[in-house]
Amino acid sequence: MKRSTLALIMIIVSSLGPYIGLGLRLEHVFIYGFFFIILILFFFKATLNKTLLYSLVPLLFSFLITIFFDLITGPKIRAASIFSNIDNLLEPVLLIFVFSYYLNKSFTENDFKILLNFIVVTAVFAGLISILTIFIDLEFILRFFVTDIQGEESLWKQVLSLGRYTGIFSQPLEAGIFFAGSIFSLIYLKKVYGIRNLYFLTAFFVIFIAGSISLSKNFYLLGLVMTFFLYGQLSRWPLKKYLFSILMFFGALTGFFIFFNFDFGNYFNSLLGLYESEGLANAITAGRFGGSETTDVELLFNKFLNDGFFMGFGLGTHLPLDNGFLEFAYQGGFFSLLGYLLFICYGLYIGLIHYKKAPAKFLLILMVYVLLSSIGGPVITANRANIIFIFLICATLVLSNKTSTLFEKKENTP
Repeated sequence: MKRSTLALIMIIVSSLGPYIGLGLRLEHVFIYGFFFIILILFFFKATLNKTLLYSLVPLLFSFLITIFFDLITGPKIRAASIFSNIDNLLEPVLLIFVFSYYLNKSFTENDFKILLNFIVVTAVFAGLISILTIFIDLEFILRFFVTDIQGEESLWKQVLSLGRYTGIFSQPLEAGIFFAGSIFSLIYLKKVYGIRNLYFLTAFFVIFIAGSISLSKNFYLLGLVMTFFLYGQLSRWPLKKYLFSILMFFGALTGFFIFFNFDFGNYFNSLLGLYESEGLANAITAGRFGGSETTDVELLFNKFLNDGFFMGFGLGTHLPLDNGFLEFAYQGGFFSLLGYLLFICYGLYIGLIHYKKAPAKFLLILMVYVLLSSIGGPVITANRANIIFIFLICATLVLSNKTSTLFEKKENTP
């Protein structure tokens, strides 16, 4: 195994690492550590991938403009630590920079296959923990992975009381994004590399159950629909087959719950209440949009448009920001949001112009997922889950668009 592949495995696996103190997780050690090492190598003509550097630029712009406007607009009352908010916006930039070094000209389809397998195995491990929490009290272990798990007002305990099992993830959003990216990886492995049926079915079962019990719409609604589209794209399905398969799956799932008189619990009852009182759009977005009254997210967007369009309101000035677009717009203004949108558009553009390639089809699914998922929450800044998603985006960008590099390094990648 190449050392570059081993380094990427370390970063991927670190996404499930424990907290190590001072609010830092194991992933921070690897991401920031590799970043500073590669930054030094960069000045010695290290090989960096141009495609990934182009995708990095708009996110770096968003980060810098947000920091600049935060500084020039004076002191603020913050609802959260400024350092955690800086980390949220900076981490995607650092990850892409690190990946631009390791995903260079020597990166091959075989390397991608190895890394996808590690993502799946990691997801199975995380999934088993989530499933076990239904039957066993694992707080003595999970307290190392979820900071506030022992507090009475803990978010983890609040979602657990609604019958939502997230395992090592602090909230359903993170679990849903992580397991969605993992099931995409598994489907790609099956269709492109032809993995064994027993491995595929076992991993699919664990990941599907783990994602479903989180009751995250990023998984059971958007993630599963995009899974069908990925499978269909790689199988060259006609449109009718897509629609038929999606309707059959959700019809069978609904029939199963009705036949066995399944108790959907407080969470689904609340969604049903939203649907009956406010309509489908309000239920699908969990009260974010489409209600008869102005929702919290809509109020924040209105405030951004009216009072903070150009410079936003600063880092951590409001929590939660339950929308990926709002996270950039509210904190950094229009130009910060523009950088985020350009990042998504760049990925869509590369996927479309290289659409005949399997990695480009995977890239398109990922970018559409990021775009649509942003209605409910950020993908590229979600704790833990963002690592595998950013890796998948970067790897498919590189495999879709093999280009020249910024600098040629004389020695092989360490």
